Amino acid sequence: MKGGLVVLKLLMKMLRKINALSVIEYDLDPTIDQDSEKDENTLVDALPEDVKEGHFAVHAVEDGELKRFVVELSYLAHPGFLKLLKQAEEEFGFNQTGVLEIPCTYSDLQAVVGSKK
Repeated sequence: MKGGLVVLKLLMKMLRKINALSVIEYDLDPTIDQDSEKDENTLVDALPEDVKEGHFAVHAVEDGELKRFVVELSYLAHPGFLKLLKQAEEEFGFNQTGVLEIPCTYSDLQAVVGSKK
């Protein structure tokens, strides 16, 4: 269980970094009028519509191809998901930016996500 907590802490750190990078990328977007006043609604509009509050995006990487999943944050405590995160750490490290990539088959990730329902 202690190893799972370490992985969870590292993942939370990575998700905070991804969130910060998303805002930076948004600020540097040349199509956005930099002189206009940005409010919370403008930032919310820049986020993907399918990633609702309490969720995050993850890619299953199978033979170099990606399939995107949007999962609840509660999966960060799911033993099967923690195992997949450990695989991601071993293959990619925790220096990824953008969407979390996990080296597993689409069906493996779907099985973990479907097992909690």
